[in-house]
Order: sequence, then structure tokens, then C-alpha cells
Amino acid sequence: MLAEGLPTAEPGPGVLVALEVLINDDPADPRPVEEAGTALERLGWVGRPVVLAGRELLGRRLPDGPGDRAAWVRTVLGRDALDVARFDEPPPERQGDDLDRAAVLAWSELREAWRADWLLTARASSVGPARRAGLSVARIGPRGAAISESVERADHDARDLLDAVAHLLVSDAFAVDRPG
Repeated sequence: MLAEGLPTAEPGPGVLVALEVLINDDPADPRPVEEAGTALERLGWVGRPVVLAGRELLGRRLPDGPGDRAAWVRTVLGRDALDVARFDEPPPERQGDDLDRAAVLAWSELREAWRADWLLTARASSVGPARRAGLSVARIGPRGAAISESVERADHDARDLLDAVAHLLVSDAFAVDRPG
């Protein structure tokens, strides 16, 4: 697991977004999904989008250097001012208490570094550790896959990226400050 990158934009709360939910599924020609720009813009209304980029995307190795990886993500997404954090999730086949604790610790460190409340991901294996680290999770994709891959449910099951973003917007708009 690798979590790197320091917040570079305004100090607002981060919204962690897995790179794979923003990119099509063609490893030969990775491009942003049609709604990626709109989603990132709308996420900016509630927080600061932070794209999580690991070592690989669709089986394709990304640049190793933190600056190079961030530059690649920004170029592909067409956003020069985007925050990018290097973060490699533990492989889903890893099990056990020690490995689970390591995954929760990695998500906790990422949450604290970016002052994040939410994670948008397509990986069902991210849901449990991220939730135990204090993040609310919107999992994007068909519900059947999530049920077979994980026993823990996301805070929101979204059919697509814009559905996840809409849920965050509604949650933010109707949030009630609760006494301490």
C-alpha cells in the first residue's frame, strides 16, 4: 500500500475518487468516461475531489514518480488543477486480521491527510476497510457484484458516477448539524 501526495488546493474537505470510476474500461486507450468532467465539477461544490491513482490502471502500469503519475492523471482527465494522491489498495484476495488492520490504517491515513469524508469507488473490496477507517463509501456499479464480493455494504450503492455524485450533493444540501 502506498499513500502519498499532499493537499495542494484550498483546505476544504476532500472527496476521494478512485481513478477507475473516472476512466473507461479500454486498457489500450484509457479515456475519461463521458460524465467525468461533470462529476468532478459537481464534487467541487461539496468538497475537493482527490483522485486516487495506484500503480496500475486496467492492467496498464502508470508512471512511477509521484509527479509523473499525477501529471498523467491530470492530462488524461484534462484538469490541470486536480489533486491526485498515489494510493495502492491492498489486493482483494488478501485476508486476515493483520492485513485488514493494515488496510484500515492506510485508509485512515489517507482520510486524515485529505480531510476526507467520502470515497467513491467501484471496488467492493474497498468498502469494509474504508468504512472502518471512518469514510462514508459510495460504491459504483451493479449491486449483484458487490453482494458476492463483500459482506459489508456501502453507505450508498450507485448505478453510475453521476448517481454517486448526486447522492453526495443531496447529503450535503440536507445535512443537519448535530449538537456535539
